[in-house]
Amino acid sequence: MPRFVDNDQYSNVNEIADRNGLIWDGQYGSPYDIESLIEKALRDRDEMQRYSRLFDHTKRFKPRGSGKKAPVMAISSPYLADNDELRSAVAAFATRFGLDAVVNDSQYRVYAENGTIPIVFWRPDLHTLA
Repeated sequence: MPRFVDNDQYSNVNEIADRNGLIWDGQYGSPYDIESLIEKALRDRDEMQRYSRLFDHTKRFKPRGSGKKAPVMAISSPYLADNDELRSAVAAFATRFGLDAVVNDSQYRVYAENGTIPIVFWRPDLHTLA
């Protein structure tokens, strides 16, 4: 089972995975690959690109068990301020792509860099956030 190795910049990844009954599925840079988190019928790369500012230092999580499983949760850590505009954009993205989201919940912080906030996206039809 893949385990994340904590370092000076990233921590809490395995604890979040364990708490949610998931396993870490990798860290992604540009284009912050969460496409596989989204139901195929709802995927639209051009539309997703409009929201690219919401994604940075993204970590994905997938269900435990054998076989190839698609991710059901992702934590992004963008350099953004927590404000009404951001929360509106996160809500619009989540609604458009069939996800649920939580903004700036400290228990989901994985990236230690100042100026970043955690944004958690998950598939509510496949996962319940712990």
